[in-house]
Amino acid sequence: MDPWRPAPIVYLVGEEVFMADQEYTPISCDDHDRLEDVSVRKQEVELEFDRQGVRQRERGLVSDVYTANGAEWVRLTGAGGELEIRMDELVGMREVG
Repeated sequence: MDPWRPAPIVYLVGEEVFMADQEYTPISCDDHDRLEDVSVRKQEVELEFDRQGVRQRERGLVSDVYTANGAEWVRLTGAGGELEIRMDELVGMREVG
């Protein structure tokens, strides 16, 4: 490690750790609007996302859409509790029911 280079900043979000130097790539406005829409309508969804190279799917309600630490996030509340997903990890969304 270069002693003149400051150590990276690390954020803990839920149980996930994100490095501050992981550049955020904004999602499309249409996708962002869909997330806000299902949140307001309390519509159950299935989100598919890629977390550190592992494709995952979770089902629940979008309980929050917010910005923190230079990135946009979605909070999904499901049977297993709350999960915070960085929006640029999202691969797909499907309304359920």
